Amino acid sequence: MAALPAFGIVYISSQLALSRDIPLTGMLIASAIGIFSCPLVGWLSDRIGQKSLYLSGAGFCVLFAFPFFLLLDSKSTLIIWCSMILGYNLGPTMMFAVQPTLFTRMFGTKVRYTGLSFAYQFSAIVGGLSPLIASSLLALGGGKPWYVALFLFAVSVLSFVCVWLIEPTDEQETASYRYIREQSHEN
Repeated sequence: MAALPAFGIVYISSQLALSRDIPLTGMLIASAIGIFSCPLVGWLSDRIGQKSLYLSGAGFCVLFAFPFFLLLDSKSTLIIWCSMILGYNLGPTMMFAVQPTLFTRMFGTKVRYTGLSFAYQFSAIVGGLSPLIASSLLALGGGKPWYVALFLFAVSVLSFVCVWLIEPTDEQETASYRYIREQSHEN
């Protein structure tokens, strides 16, 4: 999902024959807004939980997969910028803001490093192939983005379902929680 903006730049400049400045400026604006939206989502996650915000970001990606390309196909600079801003900040940024805490809480302290390392390294390998997969799907679709949108949709659904199935971690006892509990009982 994070590779989509990079692919969007290629799609806009090669398939829509627009200047690369349009998507690059759109990503610059989206990233600048992300500097503020990411900590805001992190702050919000402390109040309502990481899982619900991650699901919101993944759900947005599910719903926005096809409209994203429809908006890009408008060839309107303002619409392209707005779609990149929305697509980046309400999707991947919302998920990335809470991902470290959410994933950390999935594993007990004895296997946390191994679990997180495997999750991050595996996703980096698979995610790194996303632009190649998207380019292949674009070629397969004759330059039309609908196979790419379907791929994005499928990956977003998979992400949503996997996080949905995570067991609640509020009761999970971590070493720090155990220490705090023990200290409060001593006083």
